Amino acid sequence: MKIALIVWNAVLTVLVCILWFNKPVNDAPIDAAEIADIEYAENDTSNVGSQKENKIVFINTDSLFNKYDMYKDLQEELLAEKIKLEAKYKKELEKLEKEYYELREKAPFMTQSQGEAAQADLMKKQQDLVEMEQDLSSKFVKKETELVERIRKSLETYITELNKEKKYNFVLGKSNLSGILYADKGLDITDELILGLNKSYQASKSKK
Repeated sequence: MKIALIVWNAVLTVLVCILWFNKPVNDAPIDAAEIADIEYAENDTSNVGSQKENKIVFINTDSLFNKYDMYKDLQEELLAEKIKLEAKYKKELEKLEKEYYELREKAPFMTQSQGEAAQADLMKKQQDLVEMEQDLSSKFVKKETELVERIRKSLETYITELNKEKKYNFVLGKSNLSGILYADKGLDITDELILGLNKSYQASKSKK
């Protein structure tokens, strides 16, 4: 049993490290870069080959996500989900730690068969915890993806509706990471878009 306890000391160390170095969720917020390069094009074959007739504008997506109320709310929602999943994982880890220390105290008074059975049970729970960590990570990624998609759809829906009046040919997304190196400030519709998006979002919240 002494050898088994030495092995389990190592196993427990790994389990504790999982909580701090391999958390079930990603600390990063919703990745604005996933949405930052969205480009919307209004098909209009009558303007093909005539740059003078094309209406091109851009959105500063860095500013957009800092000021868009929906983005802020979903960031908070994602953080709450992260805290919930981490708490669930930590609770199970602490239970396993407790069982391990109890086994170590009882080991000198256990028969070989009892010790082997207890060790096998603990190893099973350790494996279950690893699988739980993977499952929680998967759930968090799914949640993050869903929130990113909600933001993308809200932008697309609003810009499509706005374009019925504005008749833009292209609405480009510009950020520090985008491929657009320069854009005339006169083509920037970020502030206008933020005002409209927030007004629409707050109106939809008041209806719930």
